[in-house]
Amino acid sequence: MPHLVFEYTANLQPEPEWQLMLQECHQFLATTGEWDLADIKSRVYKTEIFLQGDKPEKAHITLTLQMLDGRSDELKAKVAKALGKIIERYVDTACVHTMTNITVQCVDIHRASYYKRA
Repeated sequence: MPHLVFEYTANLQPEPEWQLMLQECHQFLATTGEWDLADIKSRVYKTEIFLQGDKPEKAHITLTLQMLDGRSDELKAKVAKALGKIIERYVDTACVHTMTNITVQCVDIHRASYYKRA
């Protein structure tokens, strides 16, 4: 825990260097002192069918950071902004010809109903 779940549209071309981006996101989260590096998990999903507003040419990336509940809104805001800035650097470098929206949201996982086997 936590889980970083990236979703991005297939028109994001060329694709950013996902592995490097994930590693940087993991390193940042570990520096907050909230999570151990070994426990952070990420995955990336490419969306083939999408529409943003009425502009099919627009690309977007959404990062959902799932974490156990109990963390402050201030921490969530700080983490969301920092992760967004990391994504921006990779997208701005790779995708200079595609208009891309980036969103980051922090989602609480109900601790009492969470199960993990390690």
